[in-house]
Amino acid sequence: LGLTKFDHMISDSTRGCLFVLDQSGLTIRAVNSTVEKTLGIREDAIVGTSFLDLVHYNDVSTVKDMVRNLGKKLFFVKF
Repeated sequence: LGLTKFDHMISDSTRGCLFVLDQSGLTIRAVNSTVEKTLGIREDAIVGTSFLDLVHYNDVSTVKDMVRNLGKKLFFVKF
């Protein structure tokens, strides 16, 4: 199977952890290889889980608000 342009963008992104999320439920749809190197979680173990499982409980509502506002402007979140 060939990689799509989108797959290449994800796999070639090495500047930090990259998560592709389903905006409605914050389900992780894809990650780059840096996620496994940084968090020690294999791609097959993290894809399909909730991004909120990785967020400190004190920050969950803030992250939910940020995601809700994604359509209004583009921004990056640094943790």
